[in-house]
Amino acid sequence: MKEKNNIPSFDFEKFQSKFISNADFTFDNKGGFKIFKIQEVLKYLKFPLPLHRTNYYDILFITKGEKSSKHCGLKKYEIFSGDIFFKAAGQVTSGEIYSKDMEGYFCLMDNDFISSNTNNNILLASFPFFKYGNHPIISVPVSALD
Repeated sequence: MKEKNNIPSFDFEKFQSKFISNADFTFDNKGGFKIFKIQEVLKYLKFPLPLHRTNYYDILFITKGEKSSKHCGLKKYEIFSGDIFFKAAGQVTSGEIYSKDMEGYFCLMDNDFISSNTNNNILLASFPFFKYGNHPIISVPVSALD
């Protein structure tokens, strides 16, 4: 008997229709690569984000703010100012409310962008912080953010 996968998977358009509260804000990924300021997106996200998968890589860099938390796989990670959080395409994730004073950036990349800009289609997947079960956070010294 085949097991049914109940965890939904989203591309950019489906994610926007499900979790972005303002139709005027475009959470698109034209060209397969996009950088957003966290503080410009947080006000439109509908929290908490339930378990889901996305078909794109997500890199989150926090430059200011209290801790926030995010699930990646079966683990919950606390994210602080100075942290870079990596999520691979297809990884199960969820998000709890982020601190209201959070600032920083997040970058979204899809597989088409990666394969068209590298000679190795599995380049990003080879990095340890994108591998399932490895720690997805790199901390940058706070002094480097000033």
